[in-house]
Amino acid sequence: IERLPIFLQKIVIFNPLKDSMQFFMIALALGFIQLYWGILIKTYNCVKSRDFAGAIFDQMPWLIIMPSLLLLMMGKSLGASQQVITTSKWTALAGTAVIVLFFGRDQKNPIARVLSGAVIGCLWLGKDIIGNILSYSRLMALGLSTAVIALVANKLAGIALEISIPGINILLAIIILFMLHSLNFLVNSLGAYVHSSRLQYVEFFPYFFTSGGEQFEPFTKTAKYTIIE
Repeated sequence: IERLPIFLQKIVIFNPLKDSMQFFMIALALGFIQLYWGILIKTYNCVKSRDFAGAIFDQMPWLIIMPSLLLLMMGKSLGASQQVITTSKWTALAGTAVIVLFFGRDQKNPIARVLSGAVIGCLWLGKDIIGNILSYSRLMALGLSTAVIALVANKLAGIALEISIPGINILLAIIILFMLHSLNFLVNSLGAYVHSSRLQYVEFFPYFFTSGGEQFEPFTKTAKYTIIE
C-alpha cells in the first residue's frame, strides 16, 4: 500500500493482509445480509400465496432470531447496552420457542410435533443458516489468496532481477511476472464465476426459490378406444 500513489493511499480503508479479521467479518456480514434478504423474500411469497401460518411460524421467527443472536455475540463490540443485549436474548428464545412449538404443526402427536420443531426446525435449519453464512468466508479466502499470489510473483521477479547477468535478469523477471500473473488472472476469473454462482444458487436461492413450469411428457400417440403397440 505504501507504494501506491498518494491519492490512492488516502482512500484505503484497511489492509486486508494485515487486518484479515476485518476482511473476514465483512465477508460474513455480506452473507448475513443476503441470507436475511432471502428469508424476507420467502416470507413475502408465503403471504402472497396466503400461507400465513408458514410466514408467521416458519419464516418470521428466523427474522427475529438472526439479529438477536448477532447482538448477543457482538453486542459489546457494537456498543449495545446491557438492556439491549438482555432483550435480544429473550427475543431469540421467543423465536426459538415458536419454531419448537409450531414448526411440526402437521404432526398429530404433540411429542412428535415438539421433537420435529426442536430437531428439524431449530437444530437442522439453524445449522444450515450458520453454515451458509460461514460459506461467505470464501470471499475473504479468495481475495487474500489472489493478493498473496500476486505478491509472490513480484517477489520472485525481484529475486530474478538480482541475478548478475545483464539482460538475462530482466528477461527472466518479465517471464516470471507474465506467467504467474496470467495464471492468477485465469484462475480467479474462473473462481469469480464459480464461487459467486455457488453463493447465489446454493446458499441464497434455496430460501425462497420454487420451481415452476409444466412437467415434460414425451410426445406420444394417445387413443381413446384403441391400444397402439
